[in-house]
Amino acid sequence: GAVDFALGTDTAGSMRVPASQCGLFSIRPARASVPTNGIQPLSPSFDTPGWFAKSAAIFQKVTNAIVKASSWCPSSVLLDVTALERINGSQAEEIVSLAKEVEEFFNLPVVEWKSDLAQQDELRSVFVEIELFEAWKTYEYDFLNGKIDTIEDVASRFERGRNISVARFEQAYARLMALRAEIARQFDQSLLIRPTV
Repeated sequence: GAVDFALGTDTAGSMRVPASQCGLFSIRPARASVPTNGIQPLSPSFDTPGWFAKSAAIFQKVTNAIVKASSWCPSSVLLDVTALERINGSQAEEIVSLAKEVEEFFNLPVVEWKSDLAQQDELRSVFVEIELFEAWKTYEYDFLNGKIDTIEDVASRFERGRNISVARFEQAYARLMALRAEIARQFDQSLLIRPTV
């Protein structure tokens, strides 16, 4: 890479996906763990800053500079075996290898856990509704006044967001809050290991 590290934003994979395809380290921090002041919004309910680095050592230094030190330690480590079944063998092996390192680091056994696919599908559906609506509201003026030169795929996403009513958005947002509470109760202080791409 041309630089040791770079900053960016992640709403639905804009940090993690390129990193996974370029052999870089990246992170999408938990919402509100890193301030969003000054970032270009897309979907404020999901936007979060993130960073790339070309080595683990540099990644750790950048992380230490951005995130306040924490003494948090998980009560358990869960490995999502349902998600592992959906990816190819070598990727799954890498995730299992990572789980072993996490197990050693925290001195906690990794417990195999099966994710609720129906809940994940509902969460994905709610996410899409909210993201499209908020992206439209964020860029409505620029889009309607030709200030955004978009490729066809991006333009169609804005059009989908334009067609989501406030009532539909509010219903999706209420469901998101309920799902977040449900998931927080499920995991409590657990660390979940699962592929995201």
